This record gives sequence, structure tokens and C-alpha cells, in this order.
Amino acid sequence: VIFIFLCFFSLNVLAQVPTNWGIENNFHIGKIAKHTDKVLYDVHNISYAWETNVFFQTYGKDKWSQYQRYPTLGLALVYYHSGDAEVLGQSFSIMPNLSLPLLRKPKGFIDFQVGTGLGYFTKFYNEVHNPTANFLGSALNNITAFRFVGGYDINENWRIQTGIGLTHFSNGSAQKPNYGINTVSGLIGMRFIPNAVKREAFLWDEDFINIPKKRWGFQLHLDMAYRETGANGGPRFPVYIASLGPEFHFNAVNRMVFGIETEYNVGVYHYINHIYEGLTEKELRSAAYRLTFFVADEIMFGNISIYLLTGVYLHQGDKIPLPIYNKLSVRYYLPELKKSKGQFFVAVYLKSHLSVAEYIALGAGCRF
Repeated sequence: VIFIFLCFFSLNVLAQVPTNWGIENNFHIGKIAKHTDKVLYDVHNISYAWETNVFFQTYGKDKWSQYQRYPTLGLALVYYHSGDAEVLGQSFSIMPNLSLPLLRKPKGFIDFQVGTGLGYFTKFYNEVHNPTANFLGSALNNITAFRFVGGYDINENWRIQTGIGLTHFSNGSAQKPNYGINTVSGLIGMRFIPNAVKREAFLWDEDFINIPKKRWGFQLHLDMAYRETGANGGPRFPVYIASLGPEFHFNAVNRMVFGIETEYNVGVYHYINHIYEGLTEKELRSAAYRLTFFVADEIMFGNISIYLLTGVYLHQGDKIPLPIYNKLSVRYYLPELKKSKGQFFVAVYLKSHLSVAEYIALGAGCRF
């Protein structure tokens, strides 16, 4: 779903503006970080990846790109080799991405890049044929990458670059085991822009003041995820999520959201009912129910937003690994209806406790 949101958004921008697009190739070399002792495979080998990214450098044609200091939108094809083709295999991924400028100089730059998409792994866990590869339980997985990239402009068309980053593969516990693959790597690459717009020609509205139409608002959304229970091949149960709370607009492209979020995990209900005898229906539902308080930051890029959330459990229920959790989300806002007072959106959420993903949820909501 993230791929659909960002891919169509990126391709739409590329189709509208033929200038300032380019292509880059990056070679990554690193190593898988064994972040938990529950992983059975001993990581020794070096991993590597090759990435080809088609990108568009915004230059102010859309107002939001001026507010965000001209980010870069891209769509990457990624080949990843784990370092052990027989056990951990290789992956082929497609990853929409966004690069935010941290530093701009006449001949150099530093960007922060985030990307997320879908990857296919050639090897994954099998209790008979591949029992030590318990990083991943399925062939299809989400790929999410965070990078710091810096470079130097050789001329207006060619650029060399290097950087460091973290790449994460996970299926959000839709199929266990799912401890995830985290690879820390360095990269080196080259970028080519055939028809670049010079930086002094970037558009800027001198009369615009970055003040939102209103400071306060309200949003709510309903989501659902599926988690596999028990060992690999176990039953899958839904998790229902509801969230509501006010929002405060710092400016036209950044707002804080805070409020209450609830979860009901059907898998926990059946687990508790199976393990313990004599519990009432109220006690079973209480064990499967969670109530949290959260604070989130939402950053807008046109109709797309990146939504970063941290929450703390007020009522933990059962089987909570840590009292604090995080969510990374991508939202797509539908065009506003003339007679509607609210704006509707669809979203995908990745929830985790530190480095361990709990679920991937799909949802829809509205902000007023």
C-alpha cells in the first residue's frame, strides 16, 4: 500500500515536469545486525546491495515543495544479497523514496532519505529445510530504509555521493517467525541529471507567509491488522485499532497530533482463553484490550504525509513486550470535497517495540 501511494505520487510528478529528473546508481556494503538472541543464524558474512533510483528534484512549482525546501522524490529498484545465498537468500525490491535536504552548498549537499516499499526474498524460514533462517517467515516483506547521503557536484549534470544507512525487512508478524533483518551499510554512487534546473532558478513566492489557515483541528481513524499466532503456520487473528485526538498546526506543512488510541487483539483473547481456565468474558476481553496515549508529528508533502508516533500504554492487557511503542505511517489524503467539512485519508502503519515489529495495519480516517 505504501508502494501504491508513493509510486503513483512520484510517477505523477515525473509525468508533469520533464525537467530536473535524473537517475542514480548506488552500491551498498554492510552487515546484518543480530539485534536479538532469539535469531538462530550466526551472522558472519558481509552483505551488499545495488540500487537504481529514478528521481525528480522538486524546484518550487508546487507550493508544498517550497515549504519543505525542495525535497527529491524517487522510485528505486533494489537488489540485496544477504551474504549467505543458501540460508538467507537474496531479495528484489521496489521502493518509493523521499530525500529531505539538510545542507545545501554551491557544489555539495547532505540529504536525509527515507524509503519504503515491497521486497521479495528467495529464502525464508522453513522448519524442515531452512530452520535457522528465523529472521523472516515469508517471501514477501516490507522494505524500509533510512539514510544520510552527502555528495559533490562535478558539474550541472554529474554528481558523486556517499553515505550511511539502515535497511529493514519485515512482514509485520503477518507470518512468523518475524524478527526482521536490519542491515547497517555504507554506500557510494553517482547521479546523473540530464536537464537540471539551476539552483538560482528555483521558484519562491516572496509574498507567502508559512502560516496555516487554522491552528487547531481534530482527526480520527480506524485501522485493522492481521497477526499470526504461535509458531510458523499458526492461525491468523485480526487486531482492531481506533484513534482520535486534536491536532495543532505549527505551519502549513507540519502538525502535532495527540490523543487516545485503543487496540483489541483477537489473538490474545483466544490465547488467554486457551491457557487459563475459569476466566469470565469480561476478564478475557480486558486481557485483549489496550489503551494508550500518543503524541505524533505529521509532515506534509502535497497529498502525502509521513506520520511518526510514540505512545505509552495506559491499560496494557496481556503480552505487551514494552510499555512504549512507535509507529511509522504513510498517509494519502484524498481531494477535498466541496460540501464536506473534513478531509479523508487512507494509510498504512508499521508498529514496533524498539526494533521488533508487531504488525502492519491498513486504515482510513478523517481530519476536521
